[in-house]
Amino acid sequence: MNDIEKARQAEQQKARENYESTEVLAVKSSIVVQNHLSDAQIEFSVIVADEEKQNELRIKANKRMNFVKFIINKLHGDLTYDINPNTLWEEFIENN
Repeated sequence: MNDIEKARQAEQQKARENYESTEVLAVKSSIVVQNHLSDAQIEFSVIVADEEKQNELRIKANKRMNFVKFIINKLHGDLTYDINPNTLWEEFIENN
């Protein structure tokens, strides 16, 4: 194993330690990602007569998709972690 692989492995372990949470709510990150993508799909496909409400749905769906990208980046693409989605959502909102 070269230095880059060792550094990546150490970074992944640190991410696992930082983002696994069994204190309040632990959910498999892959389930959280699937849930948000499904909700975004629904929000993008809903047709509303009111243009303002339609735009609100699109904005909400985009925010969900950005949150999914945030989770994937935080966990370095490894969606096997148990996470507290509420904690990550708060961090996402603070940074965006």
